[in-house]
Amino acid sequence: MQKIKIYAPVDGYIDSIDKLNDGVFSQKLLGDGFYIRASGKEKKDFFSPIEMGKVKFIAESLHAIFFELEKDLSILMHIGLDTVSLDGKPFSNAIEIESDVNLSKRIISVDINYINNAGLDHVCPITINSESDEYRFNILKVGDVKQGELIGEFELINKNDVLNKIIDPKEFFAQDNKFAQIAKEINNLVGGQANYNNVYNCMTRLRFSIKNKELVNEENIKKINLTKGIIWNGNELQVIIGQEVYKVKDEVIKDNEISLGNFDLNSKVKELTLFRRLLQTFAGIMTPIIPAFLSAGMISAIIGILTWVGVMPALGFVDTTQLFNEKWWWVILFVMGKTSSMFIGIIVGYSASKFFDLRRIIGVVIALILCSPILYSNGGEMGMGGEWVIVDFGEIKGITDIELNLIIQKITKLVITGAQFKLFVVIGAIYIAKKLDDWLGKKIPVIIELTIRPFLVILLTCTLTFIILLPLWNIFEGLFGVIMFYIGKLPFGLGVGIYCAIWQICVLFGVHMALGIISSIQIIVSATTGLGGYALFTPGSSISVWAQWGAMVGLMIITKNSALKKQAIGLIPVGILGITEPIIYGINLPRKRVFWSGILAAFIAGLFAGFVGVTGRIQTGIGIFEIIGAFQYPIQDPTGSIGIPLGQLTQLNNGIFYILSCLIAIGASILLTLLFNIERKTEKQSLKFVSAKLLSIMKLQGLINEKNKKEVINIFNEIPELVTVEEQKHIKEIEKKVQRLLKYETQLNSLETKEVNINDKYMEKGKNLIKKNKLKEAEQLIEIMQQKNFDLRKNEIKELISNVKTEIDYKPIDNFVNSKIQDIKNKLVNINKTYNFELVLLQEINNSYKNALNVMRIHYDIDSKEPEYNFAKEIAILKSINKENKSKINKKI
Repeated sequence: MQKIKIYAPVDGYIDSIDKLNDGVFSQKLLGDGFYIRASGKEKKDFFSPIEMGKVKFIAESLHAIFFELEKDLSILMHIGLDTVSLDGKPFSNAIEIESDVNLSKRIISVDINYINNAGLDHVCPITINSESDEYRFNILKVGDVKQGELIGEFELINKNDVLNKIIDPKEFFAQDNKFAQIAKEINNLVGGQANYNNVYNCMTRLRFSIKNKELVNEENIKKINLTKGIIWNGNELQVIIGQEVYKVKDEVIKDNEISLGNFDLNSKVKELTLFRRLLQTFAGIMTPIIPAFLSAGMISAIIGILTWVGVMPALGFVDTTQLFNEKWWWVILFVMGKTSSMFIGIIVGYSASKFFDLRRIIGVVIALILCSPILYSNGGEMGMGGEWVIVDFGEIKGITDIELNLIIQKITKLVITGAQFKLFVVIGAIYIAKKLDDWLGKKIPVIIELTIRPFLVILLTCTLTFIILLPLWNIFEGLFGVIMFYIGKLPFGLGVGIYCAIWQICVLFGVHMALGIISSIQIIVSATTGLGGYALFTPGSSISVWAQWGAMVGLMIITKNSALKKQAIGLIPVGILGITEPIIYGINLPRKRVFWSGILAAFIAGLFAGFVGVTGRIQTGIGIFEIIGAFQYPIQDPTGSIGIPLGQLTQLNNGIFYILSCLIAIGASILLTLLFNIERKTEKQSLKFVSAKLLSIMKLQGLINEKNKKEVINIFNEIPELVTVEEQKHIKEIEKKVQRLLKYETQLNSLETKEVNINDKYMEKGKNLIKKNKLKEAEQLIEIMQQKNFDLRKNEIKELISNVKTEIDYKPIDNFVNSKIQDIKNKLVNINKTYNFELVLLQEINNSYKNALNVMRIHYDIDSKEPEYNFAKEIAILKSINKENKSKINKKI
C-alpha cells in the first residue's frame, strides 16, 4: 500500500511520535507514527484509526491492539505507557480478535482516571509495523482533534529514493555501524542502562542482570536483526545472538558511555537453590574470561609445535636463569603463551570483582597479592609455587610409598602458598572483600574513607585469606589427592578411567587443578626416584576434552534444531584447541544426557589408556597439539633407556595408543549421545516425571501405606494417560513445522550476519576515506554497497518463514494445555481431600505440570518456563528428617 489514511480514534491532542520522549516509541523502534492524548478523565471509547481492516491481535492485558491492513502490514494502537502492569483493569468491552473494523467501529472502552491514578500516562502511541517495507507518517495537524477526524497518512518510502538521497559520503559514513544500531535497540528494549546491573557475553548470548522484568520488551527484542531468541534464567535475560555477540556487547558498553557495575548477586540468583546459585556464580565469573583461555591455549600450541620441531628451546618457570640466556623473541613468545594460564587467579579476581560489584582496582590488587609472582618464587618442588609452613602437625610414619608421602604432606601441614591456581580461594576472597567494603562504607567517616577504607579491605581480606582460606584449601587438595592416589592404584586401568571421567566435572567446580597436582606429583616422584618422569594420569585431561567434544558432535548429528546445530559447528575448532568451557556451558551441560555421555566415554577411553599404559611425556600445548608430546620421551629420560626396561611404551607406541585413546573417547561419546540423548521429553514423559516426584514425597511424608499404595500409584499413573496418542501426534506435526521455521530463521540470521559483517567492513573503509578527504572514492564505495546486497535471497527466505508461520497454529496446543491442566487440577484436589496431601495445591506444582504439557514450546524457546516446585530440595529435606527420626528411635531401643 502506497498511502494509508489515519483517523483520530478518540477526542484528544495529537503530535508526532518523536515528541513523546519515552525512549521506545519516540525512537521509532516500533515504527513511525504519532501519539494522541485523550481529553478528559472519564471513561472513553476508542474507535478504529483506519477505514478498513481486521483486528489481528489483542494483548492479554488489553492495552495493545494490532489492526491488520494486509499481509505483514499492521497498525499498533498502544493505550497508555507501561499499562501492561495494570492487568487489563482500566479496559473493558474489547472487540473480538478477527473482527472487521471501520471508522464507526468501537474497539475498546478505557478508564482514563484509573490509569492516571495508578501513576501512569494514558497517552496512546499509534505506529505502523511492516515486515518488508518502510513507512513514514505525514501528520496533517498538531493539536486538538475530534474522533474520526483525518489526522495524517502513512506513506511508503521508495528504497531507491532513499539510496539516491544519500549522496553525501560524509553524512553516509557518519552513521553508526550495524552492531551499534542493534546494540542501541537492545539497550532501549531491555529498559535502558538503569534497568540492569550488568551486561556481559558468553560464546553466543548477550546477558543482562535485569532489575525489573516488566520493563523488558521481549517481543520486539525477538524481532531485531541477528537476534535468535531470548531466555530467562532467574533475573538474567539472555539474548541469543550467535558468535557476533561480543561485537554487540562492546557496542552496548559504548552506548552506555561508561563501564557498568556488574552483577547484583541477590537479584540474579535469588530464585535458585543454593547449589544452582553456587554453580551459576562460578559460571558467571568464569564465562567472561573464556577468551583468556582461548588465546593462551592457541599461543601455547604454537610454542608446542616450535619446541617439538626443535626451532624453539624448551623454557620453564622454575629455572628462570635459563631465560636470560635465550633469544629475546623466544622469551617474549613464552611469556605471552604461559603467563595468563600460570597466573589465572588474577584474571579470575578481576572477573569476580565485576560479578560481586566490588571496586575493580581493589579486586585486582587483592588478586595480585594472593597470586603474587613473589609467592610463586622459583616454582617450588612441583612447579606450583613456593610454600611456607604455618603449623607442622608432624610426619605420619609407616608410609613407604614416596608418591603417597608427598601427597600426605599437604594434609599434615597448614601451608601458605600463592593462589594463582586456587580459583575458589580467589573468588571467596573477593566475596569477603565486597562484604567488608560495604560494611566499612557505613562505618567509616567520609573524611578518611578514601584512604582508610581500601586499606582495611585489602589488609583484612588478604590476611584472612592467607591464614585461613588458603591453608584450609590446601588441606582439601591434599585429601582429594589421597583419594585420587588410591583410585590410581586400581587394576585394569580403572584408575585412569575414573580420572578421565571426573576431570570435566572438576572443571565445572574449578577443582581440576587439584587433579593436575596429582599428575605433577606423579612426574616428580618418577623423576626424583630415577624412574624417568612418566605420569599415568597426565593424558586424562585431554582424553576428557575429546570426549566432551565428541558428545557435542553427536548432538550436532542428531539434533533437528538448526540454531543449536549452527552453534555446535561454531565450537568445533574451540574443542580441537583443547578448550571445553564454551562446549560444556553452551551446549553439553544444559542437555545433561549429552554431558554425561561425554563423561562415560571419557571413562571408557581412560580405561583403555590406563590398561595399555599410555603416559604423559612432554607438554606441547593443549588440544590437538598434545599429540606432539605423546610421541616423545620425558626430558629426564630422553632416549627411553630408563622407562622401556621398566615396562613403559616406546615413543611411537605411546603416541599411537594416545591417539587411539582419543579416538575411542570421540567415537564412544558420539555413539552414546546418539543412543541416549533425547531431543526433548514427550508430554507424557514429562508428566510422569512430575507425578513420580510427588509420589516420592508422599511416601517420605508417610501418607502411603500398604492399604492405599496401589490406589495412590494408580491415581498418579492416570495423569500421564490424560494425553492421548492423537494429541501427541498432533503436537509432533506442529513441532516439525517449528523445526522448519527454525531452519529458515537460522539461514536468514546467517545471511544477515554475513551482510552486517560485509557492510561494517565497507563502513570502516569509508570512514577512513572520509578522514583522508578521499570523497570520490567514498562515493564509489557507496555505489558498491548499494549494489552488494542480499535483499533478493533474504526476501526468498522471509517468504518461506512467512509461509511456515501461517501454517503453525498454536491454538490447539493452548487448548490442549488449558484443558489438561484443568483435569490435572481436579485430580490433585481429590488427592488432597482423600490423603491430606496439601502440597499438590501449590501454584508451583500446577506450574510444574503446565511446563510438562507445554514442553515442546519451552524446548524451542517459544515460551518460558513457569516457576516450578523444587522437588529435589523437598525430597532431600524429608530424607534428612526421616533419617534423623529413625536414628532417635534406634537410640531409644
